[in-house]
Amino acid sequence: MQDGQMDAAGMAAVVGTLGGLCCCAGVGYFGIKAIFCWFIAKAVKRVPEAQRQMTPGQVWLWLIPFFDIVWTFFIASRIPGSIRAALDAQGRSEGGDCGKGIGLATGICLAMSTVFSGISVGSVPAGADWQTALQAGGGMSHAANALGFGAIVLLIIFTVTIVNRSKLLAR
Repeated sequence: MQDGQMDAAGMAAVVGTLGGLCCCAGVGYFGIKAIFCWFIAKAVKRVPEAQRQMTPGQVWLWLIPFFDIVWTFFIASRIPGSIRAALDAQGRSEGGDCGKGIGLATGICLAMSTVFSGISVGSVPAGADWQTALQAGGGMSHAANALGFGAIVLLIIFTVTIVNRSKLLAR
């Protein structure tokens, strides 16, 4: 074995460790996303059925990988629209856009983060070592990370806004 090379047992340990980390990250991602879905579905339940543009069950479609990128825009427009319609039906003007702008910004950040991630991965030459791969991704991977972080922050703000605006319906 030459310097810098790894035997089969060492490679198996690395692959096993990375696989375990990926599984934990996936479970964490879906767990956290499920919490957001639960809060938003609960908020939709407060909206009278006549004003609902989306059912609480449809919110859970947001957990489907890659489909969630498109579904974010449906959630961002239909749920605030439902709450706005319910407030209007009660003759109430408070609540503004009920989070629609923040929701659309969340969707845009999520979509752009995904595009930039794909570009950074696609720019890595086939068979490149890890150092070359990191250098090839460069600015696109940094942009993807920044947009992804922005999407998380906006998602938190959107969820809190939806929950708070839906509580206006109970008053």
